[in-house]
Amino acid sequence: MVPMWKDEGFGIPNKALLRLMRKDGTFTTGDQRAFLSQFDCWSEDFQHELPVDKFPIIELCRTQQRIEPLRVGMRHPVTGTRIVFEISGEPILHEETGEFLGGIVVLKDITQFTNQIAAQIEENEKQFEYIANFMPVMVWTTTPDGMHDWFSQRWYDFTGLSVEQSLGEGWRLPFHPDDMPATASRWFHSLKTGDEYNTEYRCQRYDGEWRWMLGRALPFYDDAGRIVKWFGTCTDIHDLVVARQEARQTKEQLQQVIAHAKIMLWAVNRENRLILFEGATEKYQMEEGLLGKDLYKVFGMSPLDQERWREPISEILNGKQADEIVERYMSGARYYRTRLVPLMSASRTAGIEGSAFVDGVIGVSMDITELREREEQLKEQEKENSRLLANAAAAKEASRMKSQFLANMSHEIRTPIAGVIGMSELLFDMNLDEEQKECAENIHRSANSLLTVINDILDFSKVESGRLDVEEVQFSLSVVLRDVNKMMSFAAQRKGLAYHSTIQAEVETDLRVMGDPGRLRQILTNVLTNSIKFTSMGSVKLSVSISQDTKDAVTVNFVVSDTGIGIEEEVRKRLFQPFSQADSSTARRFGGTGLGLTISKNLVELMKGQIWLDSKLGQGTTATFWIPFSKTPYQDDGSPLVNLESIPDRLQSDVSVSLGSSEDHTPPLTPKISNGHSRIQSFPLLKPNIPDHLMTLSDREREKVHILVVEDK
Repeated sequence: MVPMWKDEGFGIPNKALLRLMRKDGTFTTGDQRAFLSQFDCWSEDFQHELPVDKFPIIELCRTQQRIEPLRVGMRHPVTGTRIVFEISGEPILHEETGEFLGGIVVLKDITQFTNQIAAQIEENEKQFEYIANFMPVMVWTTTPDGMHDWFSQRWYDFTGLSVEQSLGEGWRLPFHPDDMPATASRWFHSLKTGDEYNTEYRCQRYDGEWRWMLGRALPFYDDAGRIVKWFGTCTDIHDLVVARQEARQTKEQLQQVIAHAKIMLWAVNRENRLILFEGATEKYQMEEGLLGKDLYKVFGMSPLDQERWREPISEILNGKQADEIVERYMSGARYYRTRLVPLMSASRTAGIEGSAFVDGVIGVSMDITELREREEQLKEQEKENSRLLANAAAAKEASRMKSQFLANMSHEIRTPIAGVIGMSELLFDMNLDEEQKECAENIHRSANSLLTVINDILDFSKVESGRLDVEEVQFSLSVVLRDVNKMMSFAAQRKGLAYHSTIQAEVETDLRVMGDPGRLRQILTNVLTNSIKFTSMGSVKLSVSISQDTKDAVTVNFVVSDTGIGIEEEVRKRLFQPFSQADSSTARRFGGTGLGLTISKNLVELMKGQIWLDSKLGQGTTATFWIPFSKTPYQDDGSPLVNLESIPDRLQSDVSVSLGSSEDHTPPLTPKISNGHSRIQSFPLLKPNIPDHLMTLSDREREKVHILVVEDK
């Protein structure tokens, strides 16, 4: 111990303290600071040496307040052994006046106790590491400021990272960058508030596979309520996330089916309490908390109707009936036809499924009020309706036979056409003179044009018979547009037209949607083909933009404008009718069946969109259509790609494919300009830069010249 006068001018240490003084030190009662400077005083962990001003006796005399127990470290002057002391200090006051006279500090050697505690802590840490390494989850700890200072062995086994790579901020390395903003925000919030940390993110395994993880962490507080450590875990929940996504998708699909079917799907337990209610009508859409309520009260049944329903429900619950159809009034004056089936469950004991039993009743209710009203009307007009039904059946059969005839004839005609095309292609490989080659090309071109007409008739027959279907698959809209643009640019190039494409940036950056890429490509090809075919000079432009964007769907606008011959207002309205042309000479001048716009209109409407034309005679035509696409549930690389095909055969009638014109085969350039919102592509006509001496070569000399065509993508 050491007492000291209030002015720090006098102090008397005891012998135990003097034994800790340096070998060359001397004790004087005068200058106490000089005396105390002969002692080496450290923090408890011996990381920081304390100056004299921080010695407990000096602080006691300066503050005149008692010192709460604290710990400091000192070294033995001979052996250098570390000694930990617990220090307490009390002020010395005058007995009568209470005046502060000085203070006394007592140092208690607790080195052995401290070593025991340290050993116990070390043992506890080893046990913690052993348990953490044994656990199937990844365990980690951080300092109070969030710096990671330890990971269990499963972390290194899973990520393949080293200790140096993982500590500190290195924990971010294996996690997906798209998940980091939300994860970091939650982590910083927990560090600031001390709230539990909970997040889901994707972690990359050592072999490159991404797995969903559940990250959790809790703070550890000391006696003063300060955070001294964070303990966290990473649990692999990939299978759970996938199952959850599949369950959500299945539920959404079920809800869509129920909504489109216009039915109510409900289920009750053995106490007639609702446990499922989907596809509610307008009467129930504004009500909440229907689950758990009595079935009869929800449907507002009268006592008589309740008795009628209890019998079939009771028979199903008792296993006497497996399926029953009832027709009862429910929800006021509405009439429903309901199919009742048992709700089966299986007992489960210690993880083992037992036998199945009836745990409730499932009901599928369909509103047939209008149907019953129509049935009443049919009874009154039975004779007239019978005649109408007979006429309708005859007309339907005639339409079916016509469509079947068109389909059969089209297929029969396509077989010899395929032979003509194949034989004409074989002729190209033979040694033909110019006249023979031109004849072979005309045969090939004419056969392709006829095949296009046959294909249009096939699609039209499907339209009339209601068998024209569209798919619902995931695809990249930008891929479809890029391939169509490339194909149409060649067609415009051959005819000497400028081709432009303006695609909104949101669409250009690989927008993936659900729909039918083949049918979309067919619509774009039909509309662009018409613009190119009916434009003699000028340009054709395709513009694509998003008009409406919601959480689940996106509506895309397509605008095709040209500087062609235009259409008169009175004939514009009938262009979407089958086999219609602007005038009687159009087919002779430009070719075609007049089915392209009809098929396109039906395809657009099947996709729940609309299409229309705006045109003035001699001033060009603008075709506009929009289609709503459902967004994909997640973005991946499984989108079907649309392959680049040849120029549509309907263009071959007025665009020469003869090799005699080098201009027709000059590939277009595709410069790309970004204006921040849309990507504009132009496809200008280029003249081939062929030296004059090559133009005067003979046929034999030309055969020795090899031409390399390079396309810049």
